[in-house]
Amino acid sequence: MEIDLLKIARLAKLSIEPGEAESLRADLDRMVRFAGELQNADLDGLELSPETLPAMDLREDRTEPPLAREDILSGAPESRDGFFFVPKAVETGGGA
Repeated sequence: MEIDLLKIARLAKLSIEPGEAESLRADLDRMVRFAGELQNADLDGLELSPETLPAMDLREDRTEPPLAREDILSGAPESRDGFFFVPKAVETGGGA
């Protein structure tokens, strides 16, 4: 399988220095061959780890009515027009 390193670099928006192309091509070729070896690995007799088992203990999705805006805002130190009111944290305008 021929790997078009320059196309991959262009798609990934990577710049490759002229002297490093062959080294990168060899590294990429080794990675692709290793991935192929993994696909052919014999997994017979191996047990699944808990991380690979499908999730079984899922709770049913439930919706709850939202809290009333008035109840939420009643706990705020200050509110205006149905929103939390907080002091400015950053001053804008004016010079130094």
